[in-house]
Amino acid sequence: ETRNERNRYQHKTTRNAVRDLRAATDKKAAAKLLPEVSSMLDKLAWPLPPIYILPLAYREPYNTLPE
Repeated sequence: ETRNERNRYQHKTTRNAVRDLRAATDKKAAAKLLPEVSSMLDKLAWPLPPIYILPLAYREPYNTLPE
């Protein structure tokens, strides 16, 4: 029960963080959110084998927003 509630909270929080990151129009705000959201996603993907988890260094830079 406790694990289920924790998982629901973590997934909901991560979904909201991804939504906020996608909606960000300010480059500085998006750059600040990206490491936090990336960490949340990595924590949720923990049970996957490491081959499926793309390290942050190989992800596409988030520089497509206007300044």
